[in-house]
Amino acid sequence: LYEIGIFEKDSEEPLKGISIYSENSETQQSSRLYNIIDEQQTISSNSSYMTDMYFDEVYHARTAYEYLHDLEPYEVTHPPLGKVIMSLGIIIFGMNPFGWRIMGMLAGVIMLPVLYAFGKKIFRARFPAFSCAFLLMFDFMHFTQTRIATIDSYATLFIILMYFFMYDYYIYLSYKHGLKKSMKSLFLSGLFFGLAAASKWIGLYGGAGLALIFLITKIKEYIIFTKAYKKLNNKISVAYNKSIERIRDYVPLHINFTILCCILFFVIIPVLIYAISYIPTMTQQSHGIKSIIDNQIYMYKYHTENVLNATHSYSSKWWSWPVIYKPMWYYGKNLSNGLRSSIVAMGNPVIWWFGIIAFFAAVLISIAKRERKMVPIYIAALCQYIPWIFVKRITFIYHYFSTVPFVIICIVYVLNYLYSFNSRYIILKYFVRGTVYTYMIFAALLFIMFYPVLSGMNISSSYINNCLRWFGSWVF
Repeated sequence: LYEIGIFEKDSEEPLKGISIYSENSETQQSSRLYNIIDEQQTISSNSSYMTDMYFDEVYHARTAYEYLHDLEPYEVTHPPLGKVIMSLGIIIFGMNPFGWRIMGMLAGVIMLPVLYAFGKKIFRARFPAFSCAFLLMFDFMHFTQTRIATIDSYATLFIILMYFFMYDYYIYLSYKHGLKKSMKSLFLSGLFFGLAAASKWIGLYGGAGLALIFLITKIKEYIIFTKAYKKLNNKISVAYNKSIERIRDYVPLHINFTILCCILFFVIIPVLIYAISYIPTMTQQSHGIKSIIDNQIYMYKYHTENVLNATHSYSSKWWSWPVIYKPMWYYGKNLSNGLRSSIVAMGNPVIWWFGIIAFFAAVLISIAKRERKMVPIYIAALCQYIPWIFVKRITFIYHYFSTVPFVIICIVYVLNYLYSFNSRYIILKYFVRGTVYTYMIFAALLFIMFYPVLSGMNISSSYINNCLRWFGSWVF
């Protein structure tokens, strides 16, 4: 329980001298009723997102606290790992807004260098890699979502990382790259797949993408291998060829052994991670293996059948998310002097709207250039987005969050294509490059413009209504 205080009208200080008249309790000292009025100095007369929970923090932050104190978890609609990670912040900084939000914020910060590294791996140049991190940094959703104590930050970070390492396996031929390096990439991909799935089931959606990327990689490898093997048989003297042994070992090592390792990396290890994440729940005497299984059944029904028949005025359908039809208003408070404090979850229009065009443009450019390097990104984006079509319960725009990093990479692919445009007309060449720079600067400026309603900053209501509410469905 929070501390309880009694305030006189228009007073900012709680009344002093309040005491418990009668207490009928035989519980231990730490559970005495008196404890709810013994820290009056901690009470704020003006509660806000800086002092209290908002939106789904009332579920996730509360459950993180309950894990720490061996209490029955209140929220069981998602796997435990995200809330377990959240509890680390509570251990360090206490059960306060900073404590329950710090770990998610750090996950959001880590996403930036990870996406930079991902961009560097794909484009092999600093500027497009920087562009990936830059656009993510100035995306509205990334800023808002990583500052609230929900589990999406952890799941999205792990999803990016699992594709990051699978991309290594995809881009290099395993029998040329070496079995050891290939196995390392698969192991790390499987490890982060397990962490993502144990944080939120959107990680499981990505599992289908990982499997598809692996299958495409092995088919490509096998085609190249058969051609190399034919050349090997046609040579008279092959002693000088250093790759002979690798080619001969391809089937037993790079197919049979690799598939066995994948069972370990993508099935056994993720299942163990998922099961271990339930340890805080298992400490309850009434819980056992059966309760974990029952929880999976409940979660499946919750997400596919809408067992609660819940409704919400800010719910939105999957098709409306990329166009930002209905932002999610997390927090709002009208203040004196015509001021308002709001926190809204939505995308940066410059990024999300262009992202729709960029995704299809990137596919067309890849086909025209016969480039394969973006295939895992297309698969990742689709696997994080398409499953929401079949979810029957109410959904919200923030469910698009795990798709956004891959849409941003598609945007950068198109921008990089334009940036690399060559023409004998120097003016045209630099005009195109200037357009790329202008796009990125405009994304940053729009972030600054919307910052007040992304951060909860006290701002004039007229500024919100006249400058930021572009459409009638944008209510915040």
